[in-house]
Amino acid sequence: MTWRILLSSKAERNLRRLPKSDAQRIKGELDDLAEEPLLRECVKKLKGRRSVPLYSYRVGRYRIILAIEDDAMVIFVIEVGDRDCSHD
Repeated sequence: MTWRILLSSKAERNLRRLPKSDAQRIKGELDDLAEEPLLRECVKKLKGRRSVPLYSYRVGRYRIILAIEDDAMVIFVIEVGDRDCSHD
């Protein structure tokens, strides 16, 4: 069972701004996550979102914000950012 990974334009922009080695590591982690059959056990559900639940996934010092759509088996990456920096 493989999940399809879609990146928002903001997530793509975030990845382009990262050092190449960090971006490659994050992409590799996302590929590994896409192979995970029990995906919700690997991510942390964010509080305060009921209509479209959002999840957080850590890769080193970076946090990936994503949504999961079961019917299409999609991981939609919304944002990738350094955990220590404030978001724009």
